[in-house]
Amino acid sequence: MRKIYVIGTTHDMLPKHTQEFKSLLEKYNPDMVLVEIVQADINKNKIKNRYPREMIYALKWAIKNDKAAKGFDVRYKMVKTPSKEVKRAIKEFERKYTYLKKLDWKDFNNIENLIVGDDMFNSIIDTKAELRRERSMLKNIKKYLKNAIFPLMK
Repeated sequence: MRKIYVIGTTHDMLPKHTQEFKSLLEKYNPDMVLVEIVQADINKNKIKNRYPREMIYALKWAIKNDKAAKGFDVRYKMVKTPSKEVKRAIKEFERKYTYLKKLDWKDFNNIENLIVGDDMFNSIIDTKAELRRERSMLKNIKKYLKNAIFPLMK
């Protein structure tokens, strides 16, 4: 029986938690690593400076350790406000939620921390486009998992 593990990360966890992240990957030693990167960018090797460090690290770890690696992200235009407003909203978020800087990536896997900032998020993001993106990502994940679990039943 195959096991599926989800390691939730935050976009600023590396380099501070590199060793901890590496030890989790080594402990679970997955057959496949799925990362929130567009697969076309992986295929064209266009990931540097486009994606957060932990995603690139997980992808490189998989490749180095001869594991299957797939990107499940999709491109959608989701920002609905001009960049000035986005910057203002981010500053307001940082001011309002200063305590978040004290939290680490494990803290963000607690449900009470997942809803923080929804008010700011909803003001700058097209939530319908975000929902379409999330559904497309889930579809990709399902496809990759199905092919990994039942490789001969295509």
